[in-house]
Amino acid sequence: MANITLIIPTYRNPKYLDLCLKSAVENRVDSNNHILVIVDGYFEESRTVLEKYPDVLYLDLGDN
Repeated sequence: MANITLIIPTYRNPKYLDLCLKSAVENRVDSNNHILVIVDGYFEESRTVLEKYPDVLYLDLGDN
């Protein structure tokens, strides 16, 4: 089976990021599939949410 990477862009909305990640993690079928969050600025607002999901990868772009 092929590996899949789910890419989730986020910008200043940790509440919805948390809902999205919760759903993505709970419905992941294969542990070899990855979830990647692209933080487009304001990383500090997303940090707490990202720390709740240690298996989720993230890329902080710094500035928007």
